[in-house]
Amino acid sequence: CERGLPLAFSAAVVAVLQLSELLLPLMLLIHAPDRKFFISGIVLKFMFWKIVTRSGEAALSMKGVCARVDRFVPCLHRSIRLLIFANQMGRDIFVSTYILLSML
Repeated sequence: CERGLPLAFSAAVVAVLQLSELLLPLMLLIHAPDRKFFISGIVLKFMFWKIVTRSGEAALSMKGVCARVDRFVPCLHRSIRLLIFANQMGRDIFVSTYILLSML
């Protein structure tokens, strides 16, 4: 960002928060270890974040809506943009790391 935190740092924070949000509730709420329940919870979280990021990307592409939102709530547009870009960068870092480790 211009005067704030770098996007790479934001991407790392978003990735860590998403992983903790994904795994911590599932680990705490499993009384009897059920592997299918755990995997279905992970798939559900990934699908939810996919819907959120796609909706955010669609909202960011609408310039007229963004201009109207900026008039009433100026920090909302920047927050959504930072969340979407940090999420995409975190995903790219994860995929690049996976590819690098699989090549070793």
